[in-house]
Amino acid sequence: MTLSDHSTTGNGEKPAMDQQLEHAIVSDNPESGSEPFDTKEVKRVTRKIDLRLLPVLTILYLLCYMDRGNMGNARVAGMNDDLGITPGQYNMALTVFFVPDTLFEVPSNIMLKLMRPSLWIAFLVISWGAVMICQRIVQNLGGLVTTRALLGLFEAGFFPASTSFSVNALFSIPLYGFLYTAPTIIRELGYESVEAQLLTVPVYTTATISTIIVAWLADRRKRRWPFIVFPYAISFCRLIGLLSIPHPRFLGLTYAFLFAVPAGIYPGVITLISWVSHNLEPSWKRAVGTALCVGLGNLGGIVGSNIFLVRESPRYYTGCGVSFSCIGLAIISGIVLRAAYMAQNRKRDLMSEDEIREKYTDDELVRLGDRSQLFRYVTWGIEA
Repeated sequence: MTLSDHSTTGNGEKPAMDQQLEHAIVSDNPESGSEPFDTKEVKRVTRKIDLRLLPVLTILYLLCYMDRGNMGNARVAGMNDDLGITPGQYNMALTVFFVPDTLFEVPSNIMLKLMRPSLWIAFLVISWGAVMICQRIVQNLGGLVTTRALLGLFEAGFFPASTSFSVNALFSIPLYGFLYTAPTIIRELGYESVEAQLLTVPVYTTATISTIIVAWLADRRKRRWPFIVFPYAISFCRLIGLLSIPHPRFLGLTYAFLFAVPAGIYPGVITLISWVSHNLEPSWKRAVGTALCVGLGNLGGIVGSNIFLVRESPRYYTGCGVSFSCIGLAIISGIVLRAAYMAQNRKRDLMSEDEIREKYTDDELVRLGDRSQLFRYVTWGIEA
């Protein structure tokens, strides 16, 4: 919530994007004082973003996610046999991606602030595209590991927009674990390689639809926190169910439970992005802070790519157990974080706005960002 409108609540709230645009312009331009930005100008900028940026970024995000997640499908198609690598070496190739991806999140976002975003993002896209072409022609483990490491390096700067530290690290463990293992789980239900590839399509199509619906509801209802915790709770219950199903009996039920795992995790991630964007100020802090969060979250990818062990096939006790434990801890972390935000808001409520403005100048309040006594953390929704 902005410094200037922290006391505004009720049904008269502007849409989330409008709030954020006003929020950024007011907090990052000390000369503007605390006057809200012109509503017509906000709508014009929002429309330009919708028409010019979102379609391109959506396609790039899709390609980026396909590039980092296609190893699971390649494994089902026989990549391990073609390259002559063992299951342990396959896991190493998955893991090495996340090392540069974690280390270069923050430096990449700093470059984004120093350069024009259009130039830096274009450089990243061209670079990871070249790496993917090279990955197509690798002949051995060394080539695969090298291209995966370079892919992590160049994709590091494209994802920075996530969550609070502990929640992000926890949910990414089951996220990446499921991403790399779902095609294998489906194949072990008795399907051929091509059939297993095709049967992952409905799973992720459902996740896409679920993400859009939850994001729309969160914006429509102007709520954030409940649309993070409740989807995670759904995935938590489904993972327990997946672990409890007698295998290989009830193959249809096993496949059905697979739908609910990404359908709960992915929407929670999207809402989490919005929640943290309201609780970090000013823009440089949002840029560096969210990059750091994504970097820490990618450490979960290192764990997630190594917990579904081949020797535990087809039940994967370790993978499912660690995944639902991490989702449970992520839910608890979200509850604790909300309680901490509420406590900080109550503490700041002890001083009146007049007392705060007597103690600090407008420029000082702007520089303090979310540490300002006028700033109120979002705890439930954007009216909170």
